[in-house]
Amino acid sequence: MHVVRASALLLATLVACGTIVESSAGTFSADYDRLLVSYATFKKYRNMNSAADVEKTLKPDRLNTVRGILRGTQVEIAKGRPLIGYIKEVRGIWGVRLANDKGAEQFRLSVVFDPSLKDALSSSANFDWSIGAHVLLPVQEGGDDDPDFVDFTSSPQAETWRQKANASPRLQICMSSDARTGELDIDFDIFNCHLMPANSDIGSIGPQHNQLCMLNKAFAFPPDLALPCQDSKGHCLSHYSTPYCK
Repeated sequence: MHVVRASALLLATLVACGTIVESSAGTFSADYDRLLVSYATFKKYRNMNSAADVEKTLKPDRLNTVRGILRGTQVEIAKGRPLIGYIKEVRGIWGVRLANDKGAEQFRLSVVFDPSLKDALSSSANFDWSIGAHVLLPVQEGGDDDPDFVDFTSSPQAETWRQKANASPRLQICMSSDARTGELDIDFDIFNCHLMPANSDIGSIGPQHNQLCMLNKAFAFPPDLALPCQDSKGHCLSHYSTPYCK
């Protein structure tokens, strides 16, 4: 009886983590490289000419964030026009903040959009305008790459669009009034943990709730994304209190 139950549980897990094969943007690898290099340029890092160079500077929480969110930007705004093509630069890779209970300050990207994205979103079949916009502004020296940074600033005027989806996760696009300064994050838990930092943590994992698995299923662009680690310590809690993935 125990063997049967164990087998059933394993099968359920495999089904839950299965992906649906869809076509992916053929230029994603080049765009990913371009955007990570743009981040290094904004931050004035030296001798970083590829995504691999930048990734070496990122701790797991920030690496999970940029890999996961940019994977999600392969979704199309219009047919043949993935969101990633509208992103000109990445300027902030915001990871975990220990003892910080503000989800809007963690697990998101600060970006620069092509201004044409705003009009494209207004007619997109894949995104809806929504309320609750928040655009965390990037900092050139310090900020996202400083674990002790506390001077978070958000754009006072912003709009947001959320991906149309029957279930979580959903990509969220926030844009300041200049139609250029923006932010991206992914909502994994619309109801139970929506206001918790873990809501947007691609690497968060809890009992029967694997956000990496959810990401690969919702944004099914083979091959599946693999992460250096997943974190269970802060899942669905008001804040993270222990070092990420330790």
